[in-house]
Amino acid sequence: MIEELDVRFVGVACGKLRRYFSWKNLWDFFKIPIGVLQSFAVLLKFRPDVIFCKGGFVSFPVAVAGWVLRVPVILHESDVSPGLANRMCSRFASVICVSYEESKKYFKNKKVVVTGNPVRKELMYANKEVGLQFLNFVPDFPVILIMGGSSGASFVNNLVWKNLEYLLPHYQVAHICGRGNVRDSKDLLKYLKPDHQKYLSHYRAFDFIQNELKDVYAASDVVVSRAGAISLAELDFFEKPVILIPLGKAASRGDQILNAEIFSKNHLSKILFEGEFSDAEFLEDIQHLIKHRKSARTHQEDKFQTLDKIIRLLQKA
Repeated sequence: MIEELDVRFVGVACGKLRRYFSWKNLWDFFKIPIGVLQSFAVLLKFRPDVIFCKGGFVSFPVAVAGWVLRVPVILHESDVSPGLANRMCSRFASVICVSYEESKKYFKNKKVVVTGNPVRKELMYANKEVGLQFLNFVPDFPVILIMGGSSGASFVNNLVWKNLEYLLPHYQVAHICGRGNVRDSKDLLKYLKPDHQKYLSHYRAFDFIQNELKDVYAASDVVVSRAGAISLAELDFFEKPVILIPLGKAASRGDQILNAEIFSKNHLSKILFEGEFSDAEFLEDIQHLIKHRKSARTHQEDKFQTLDKIIRLLQKA
């Protein structure tokens, strides 16, 4: 994606330290010092004035090399709670930007600035009518946007498919399934009774939506989503009612659970945990949010202060 924007890009080796047993941990352990040495070479060639790390294990080699070369490192944490890699990177950071006030406690004895999560300025130009046209939906029927994450989510996908019989007579459903998960019409018909198969036109599935996503957001009345930090930042911008189904601790470190809990304090939302709710509860929550939804505000200049704050920190460094 960076290369398509004609930005100079150089990759370095990076090792992921998993919290579970894997033979990959052995090889990745040796990739870390290789990545640090490669980062030294890259930084000496680039001669940067400041290093901005978005976090994760891919940032660690560059943060270490930058600290040794006395290049200021600014770290940004998207989630409420930092992962292992970001806690390690924080040791080499001059300034740590966090998205939530609650995140400060994880970075004691460090300069921490609450900036929030940056969102794309193109979201300001979202258009409901363009979104409906892209989806081929009619304007007088509620739209439910369902997102399983950038790579899809089998639990969320299956939840949608098995409830099409109850969703489609009442709502139009835009479903982002993840690559390779889109099902054809013949396969979907098995989820609908014969007299409800006419409603299949109320369903649109995509493996991924990029440029048009802003317009699909604008066209949506309720969103069903995981609780990734960037998705929540965009949902906050549009102020959409949302059902959050965070990844549990069996599949993650539990960061999405904390994200969802903090997000829900200030938004019209409902948190559902995998294995702890019924299909009936899911449908009731959608109905409740549709009833209490409000118009989205799509021109919120204050939502872009995050990026301005980060830029000012980079300039000061």
